[in-house]
Amino acid sequence: MSDCLIPDQIAVIGTEETEDLDGTASLFYVVKGKDPSDPHSTVDFLLPRTEVRKDLLLNFEIGLLPNKTDHGNKKSQAAKGARQKARWQRKSEPSCKTKPRSSQPCLKLRKRPLRTDTSLPKQNAAGCPITKDLHKRRRTTGGILTCVLSCGLLLDFIEMWRGEQIDLVYVFLLQIVKDLKAQGVSASSIAYDNACKLWQKAQDHKTLREPWSNALAEAAIVLDHFHKKNHTWCLKHLPQVNPDEGRNKQLLANKNTEACEQLNSWITARTKSSLEMPPGRFAIYWWTLLQRHNAWLDTESACLRRRFLLGKMKHDPDKTKQRA
Repeated sequence: MSDCLIPDQIAVIGTEETEDLDGTASLFYVVKGKDPSDPHSTVDFLLPRTEVRKDLLLNFEIGLLPNKTDHGNKKSQAAKGARQKARWQRKSEPSCKTKPRSSQPCLKLRKRPLRTDTSLPKQNAAGCPITKDLHKRRRTTGGILTCVLSCGLLLDFIEMWRGEQIDLVYVFLLQIVKDLKAQGVSASSIAYDNACKLWQKAQDHKTLREPWSNALAEAAIVLDHFHKKNHTWCLKHLPQVNPDEGRNKQLLANKNTEACEQLNSWITARTKSSLEMPPGRFAIYWWTLLQRHNAWLDTESACLRRRFLLGKMKHDPDKTKQRA
């Protein structure tokens, strides 16, 4: 038999704290076991930890651990990849189309048309159907908003409040323009995936914080090449945000407008570790990682320049390849 004093222990069902005459508290375990006088019935024993079977005690303590799926902020997701049900099994299940209408009617969803009012003036971004102000998915943090140079180096970042509102983007860029002005540097062009709304915001608040708001309004705010296909209305009615327009095309020559998306791809792989961090730790975590990323880009650029000077590369690493 095991090292316990009472045999035929079945399971540990709880704990109970008792207090001695001198005021010392002791913890006892409620153990379910067979009655010594009647083997067909069970009885509860109040035993100290040293007299409880170790395997039953281990199972009881494991059951006290919280389950990850019970976390209120983590919703269960549908199975993906190999965990999905096989197609041949899904085909065998009856669908709503094969059942009579009286038992289970099929519901048809009507797709709502996009807001594309062509009667609006051409110099207004209100006709663009794409908006990010309503995308407030999380209750903790909306991620980080980054400002990246064409070479890939991070200029600055800020934590978003539950989503990517255009007001936050405008204030963030206004602060960057102010910091660059203090160093004697100005931005000639800004590429953004929702440039139509940002351009309209800059024009409406041109005199909000002069001279920085005026400098931001005079800069070329254009759509990046990765997202411009989603803004067909803007490309037709707002030539100011079209990257292929005459003046914008000259400003964006040898410029990488997808640099921010490339950095976001690198950030996505490191996002899970920061979702439940407090604000201070969240900022320090990303500041440290992004500083290391900038240092790595500097080292890589120096290696590419040396290879180009030695004739081992045909393309200048300081210039992006021309688009076809």
